[in-house]
Amino acid sequence: MIKTLKPLLVLGLTLHTLTLFAGEKGKVSRVLPAGVVFPAFNDAPLVNASSLPSQKSRAARLGYGPRGATASRPDVIEGDFSASSQSIGIGFMYTGLRDPSTITHGFGAGVGLGLGPAALGLAVRDSDLSQNNNSPSVDFSLTLNQLGGGGGGGGGLNLTAVFYNMNHSAQLTAGIGVIKEKKYFLEANLGMEPFNSANSSPDNTVAVAAGVYAGPFGFSFKTAYLTQSRTYRHTLGGAIGLGESLNLSVQFDTPNDFIARLQLAF
Repeated sequence: MIKTLKPLLVLGLTLHTLTLFAGEKGKVSRVLPAGVVFPAFNDAPLVNASSLPSQKSRAARLGYGPRGATASRPDVIEGDFSASSQSIGIGFMYTGLRDPSTITHGFGAGVGLGLGPAALGLAVRDSDLSQNNNSPSVDFSLTLNQLGGGGGGGGGLNLTAVFYNMNHSAQLTAGIGVIKEKKYFLEANLGMEPFNSANSSPDNTVAVAAGVYAGPFGFSFKTAYLTQSRTYRHTLGGAIGLGESLNLSVQFDTPNDFIARLQLAF
C-alpha cells in the first residue's frame, strides 16, 4: 500500500507546485555545480533549500551519469523540478541508481522561505523508496543574503549554514561567498563531521568553489580537502545556454564520475 502511494504523492506534489507557481517565469541564472552557498537552482532543494528564493523562475531538469571506469558508482538517472517566486521556493528531486540487475529509487523535496535579508529552508530525502521502514532524513538551512551590499543580485557577503540529517546523525556545513548573478561566484565551505561522531581526530572537509559566466558559457570548479585522510577531491563543471530557456551542463568529479544534465526553464 505504501509503495503504491509514494509515486502518487510525488506526482500530486509536482502538479500542485506547477499550479502554485504558474506565473513565475524567468531565466535561470545558477546552472553550474558549486558548494552550499550558491548551488545550481535545481540542486538547491537537497543542497541548501534556503537558497531557492534567490531567483524568480521554474525549471525542470534531466540528468544521466554512466557507470565509472572502476564501477565504483552505478549508473545515475536524475529528474528534478524547482520553482521560486523570490519569497518562496520549492523543489523535488528523483535519483535512480542502476546496477546491472537492480535500480534503487530515491526522492527528496525542499522548500525555502525568503524573509528579507534572510531565508530559511527545510528538506527531506529518502534514498531508497523500496524500504518501507526507512525514516527520511531532514535538513534545515539558513542563509543571510548580501550583507553590506546594495542588493540587485550582487555585492556583499552571503552566509549559509546547513544542518544535514538532523533526525539521525546531524552534520553542519557552513559557507561564505559573494556572487554577481550570471557573472561570477566565489565561496568557501567547512563541512564538519557528525555531532555524535566518536572520532578522536576530526574528519572535516574544507572546500572552495568558484564559477564564471561569459555570454552563453559557464565554467566552475570546486576543490575539497578532507582533513582526516589528507586527500583532495575536485569537481569541474561547464554549461552552455541553448537559447533563453534551455541549458546543457556537464559535471566531472574525481576520480572518474561524470554526469550530463539538460535543463528547461518555463
